[in-house]
Amino acid sequence: MLQLAIAGSIDEIDAAGWDACAGGDALVSHAFFRALERSGAVGPGRCIQPQYVQVRDAQGALLAGAPAMLRAGTLAEYGPEHRWLKAGIAEGCFAWPKFQVGLPLYAVRGPKLLVRPGAPRETLRVLLIQGLKRLAVQRYGRPGMNLMHIDAELAAQLGGDGWLLSHELHAFWRNPGCADFAAWLGTLPHRKRYTIRRERRLFAELGLDIRLIPGDRISQRLLDAYYAGHQRVCLRFGNRPWLPPETLRCLVEEMPQAVRLLAAFDGGRYIAGAFWIVAGDALVLRTWSAFDERPGLCFELNCHRPIEFALENGLKYVDAGLTAAYKPQRGYADEAVASAHWFADPQLRRLAERELAALAAPPA
Repeated sequence: MLQLAIAGSIDEIDAAGWDACAGGDALVSHAFFRALERSGAVGPGRCIQPQYVQVRDAQGALLAGAPAMLRAGTLAEYGPEHRWLKAGIAEGCFAWPKFQVGLPLYAVRGPKLLVRPGAPRETLRVLLIQGLKRLAVQRYGRPGMNLMHIDAELAAQLGGDGWLLSHELHAFWRNPGCADFAAWLGTLPHRKRYTIRRERRLFAELGLDIRLIPGDRISQRLLDAYYAGHQRVCLRFGNRPWLPPETLRCLVEEMPQAVRLLAAFDGGRYIAGAFWIVAGDALVLRTWSAFDERPGLCFELNCHRPIEFALENGLKYVDAGLTAAYKPQRGYADEAVASAHWFADPQLRRLAERELAALAAPPA
């Protein structure tokens, strides 16, 4: 007999069992969630309370899991959902917290319904979805739930089952199987080739020392410098860091094999960097740090070097986060990343349908 279980902390779940379901993807691994919890990025005081949902067999073996959470207190959500949450608050059919499955603080497309290899995948995914719906209504009293940043297969399945789908544009680079960066560059249109070659030539003239540092060699001093530069980038755009500084340290400690820090030095002084996570066959980019503005520095560290790394290591793609105008010009392509929304409250669903229709309507 299968049983549904809930854990408020990843430490309540055995790492081997969870990681067997995660299938080697660092961004849904036990270590990743433990790093977020240890650092205070999620948990008490951060408005994100983990609720790891599990399906176990009669002997207690973990067969499937979903990284669920109660998310409270902010309309600064990914994608268009904030529009109908705001409307739901105004009309009295929504109140915090909301219930969702996804990666806390990381808007990354990937597996969210995790099933142990060899177990009946579709049966267990259906059981997880049914259990999540029951929990949303009966345990948490929520008017619905979300599955955030899911793959196209699951999105199509849920859309066919009546879930609403929303989308946001992320930038991806797909590996075409070229031997190296020069060979890949030769596949691009002339204008893009010219732009990238010129940028890299100007960047090389700066004479900076660029180092790709694996997780087990990243010092606390370097992490402190990186975070200070990250704060400066955020402030430049009127934002603040979305991760506490302890999170980077805990990620390095918990999953050093998946972490890389690409750092630029000028005369031994750290000036810029990018914090990478290798997740399965993907390179995931999310945070950027810079003290100085140098010609081509951002493009080199955030566009060109990730592609080089992916080609050298046989990775299938680079996930560069939300799209920006400069990314397609440098070989990345925009892709629509889906999230699926289920509603127990018909009024909130109507508001969501209205807001999604308004977004889809052509401008007057």
